[in-house]
Amino acid sequence: MNVIREYNETDRQQALNLIVQFFNHHADCVSSERWIDICRAESILNEWLESKLLFLCEGTGSDGPASPGAILGLSRLREDHGTYWVEDIIVDARYRGQGIGTDILKWAEDWVRARGASSLFLDVVPANLAAMDFFIGRGYVYLNTIELRKDFAAPATPEDKASLDKASLTPVTLFGRRLLVRGLPDDR
Repeated sequence: MNVIREYNETDRQQALNLIVQFFNHHADCVSSERWIDICRAESILNEWLESKLLFLCEGTGSDGPASPGAILGLSRLREDHGTYWVEDIIVDARYRGQGIGTDILKWAEDWVRARGASSLFLDVVPANLAAMDFFIGRGYVYLNTIELRKDFAAPATPEDKASLDKASLTPVTLFGRRLLVRGLPDDR
């Protein structure tokens, strides 16, 4: 059994490592070279701490995959005039697929419900198909946002162009329209 609790300063290094994993995973999802390091993660964490809604999933070691005190994941929530958002759920790559994300999401839903909210919102990077599957599989429904982007920068070298041409694009049908999404359905 894992414990979900508020962040405290003794968690800093483990939280920073998770933030680096999270942002670099998203950079990979969109085939972007926007990877971050610990220094950038420091500023992100400091910004997140201003909201005071940062929670960690800590392993107890009793029946979980990690030793006691290991941070398995984190969740950042946001409240805006009584409306709550899951800003981020991060599960350490070593522990994915073991129900930790589900536990964190369920805890966040219960926490928000206890504050009188009637729903919980979140955004998903469209290219993160695994996250889309995760949230839809837990009862979340598509509301209204699609992000589109047009790249203006030409590939620097023929090798870069060849790599872009081979970039994984998955056809998706949404509202009767055929779209291409960067990423493969099995990018998990």
